[in-house]
Amino acid sequence: MPILMEAMCDTSVVVRDTATWTFCCMCEVSTYVAIYAMHLKQFVHILFDGLKEEAKVAKKVCWTFNCLAEASYKQAERNKHQAQPETSCLSECFQFIVERLRETTERPDGAQVQMYMCI
Repeated sequence: MPILMEAMCDTSVVVRDTATWTFCCMCEVSTYVAIYAMHLKQFVHILFDGLKEEAKVAKKVCWTFNCLAEASYKQAERNKHQAQPETSCLSECFQFIVERLRETTERPDGAQVQMYMCI
């Protein structure tokens, strides 16, 4: 995770875009890796910064938040042995995430890559 987080702060748009795509794939393959508590808060903050990036990167960051939400929910189901858990590791920052995603859909360049499709 630290290498991936570092890549998301790279000066190259291609590297940041690929790092974001890689994280989404990780979420789909292993929910535990995606929401590993030691790195989760730091990663969420990096994702918030990514929402301000070029439209191409911001679109994948929106997708990453979707993948992260699904992974955290699946992990909560396993941990609490409930079909519908009341909370997940993202619960405390959920409202803030939703607000940032909404702001991202209102960007002037959002139509370039159809960011609204990500949320």
